[in-house]
Amino acid sequence: MATSTAVSGSGVSINFNAQGVLVKGKQTTFTDITNAVSTLWTSNNNPPGGIQVLQPPTSSHGGQYTGLNDGCACINASSSGITSQPITVGVGVSSGSCPPCATVTATPAAAAAQISSSDGQSNFSATVLWTFNANAPVAGPIVSGPDGTANFITSDRMLHSIDTTGHQVFDRPAGGLAAAVAPDGTIFAQGTTSWIYGLDNRGRPKWKAQVGTGNGPLAADGTAVYAGENGNLIALSDGQTSWSLPVGNPTRGVIIPGGVAVASNGGDIAAATANGSWLWNFAPAGGFRGELAVANGVVYAGSATGGIYALDASTGSVIWRVPSSAPVTSGPSVSGTGLIFFGSDALYAVDSSGTVQWSSKSLVPLPHAIAALSSGTVFDAIDVVASSAMLDLGGNVEWSARDLGTVVQVSAGPSGSVYVASSDGNVRALR
Repeated sequence: MATSTAVSGSGVSINFNAQGVLVKGKQTTFTDITNAVSTLWTSNNNPPGGIQVLQPPTSSHGGQYTGLNDGCACINASSSGITSQPITVGVGVSSGSCPPCATVTATPAAAAAQISSSDGQSNFSATVLWTFNANAPVAGPIVSGPDGTANFITSDRMLHSIDTTGHQVFDRPAGGLAAAVAPDGTIFAQGTTSWIYGLDNRGRPKWKAQVGTGNGPLAADGTAVYAGENGNLIALSDGQTSWSLPVGNPTRGVIIPGGVAVASNGGDIAAATANGSWLWNFAPAGGFRGELAVANGVVYAGSATGGIYALDASTGSVIWRVPSSAPVTSGPSVSGTGLIFFGSDALYAVDSSGTVQWSSKSLVPLPHAIAALSSGTVFDAIDVVASSAMLDLGGNVEWSARDLGTVVQVSAGPSGSVYVASSDGNVRALR
């Protein structure tokens, strides 16, 4: 709960819990919620324990707030693109007491909250494009449609499609781990029984096919959707099964030139042509772990014994391998510049030749919690400190926040945005 505090006088400092305040940033905006006046306060340190001390920009103006009574103000903090819930703020008071603050009205989910930080040399900013609460955690990757919608399945077996303003277009019962979206906007999802559905962008069935049970759609191109059902990889076109190949229990899939590559957690990676012929099969040491990624004719995959492989998408031959000392838990994810990021015993950045450009043990991500973005940045939900950070490609923290909760899934969105899903059911689009 916010407190009502007197902040008149010079040299006023505010001590507050740094939940949701930029770690690297040297400036934070405080808003007097009684009159919506914002003032930029500058932090002079970032001590251990998450407590920051901030000073007003000038001793004669920055700390002068009025609202409820003379010399009293209600203050909340805004940073990392997210306006915090009311927080307790302790201020050196001049004299007397102040009445309690009113409850803050929540900002609508579709409203963008702009924040910025400055270290005196550079400026960084982030925007919350929207927030949606699905009432259950996301079960797998969040897939963007050509119209900018975010499509995902939650642990309570519901498919949600969210538009670019954060409003739900539709929801419907669904199974499997994730949806797949074709270039024409068709959304594919496993039903709660043995059916796979092809849906239009309003959630209305275009076709359905009875295929059995499994992890559902894995990937889609312009002609088919590929799904893992009953231990097989199947291709469906307009509701008809084009072909079926035995492959185990695939959980991830990516479109490759001329076909599809799939992987089973703890198992092999295999690729098939679009007409249903096997291209190749590869067994990573200890089995597959993490995500599948493809770029420029190369498939990138993690292993349960550590490290990632770069495989020729046409032949499955190993181009290179980068080892690590623990299983891959997040990634690989490929940036537009060709850098590959993955999480293991550290966060690694690897170039297309297999050379490690940098690694950081302090930035180890949570499972499924990194995404390289087209904006030239990397989003990383960090394991140890329970915070999230936006990094540049050199591993420097541009901003970080602790407002996002426990992150369970991070996926790249359109136009340099990122989808961040937390265990409380919230899904956010950030840029």
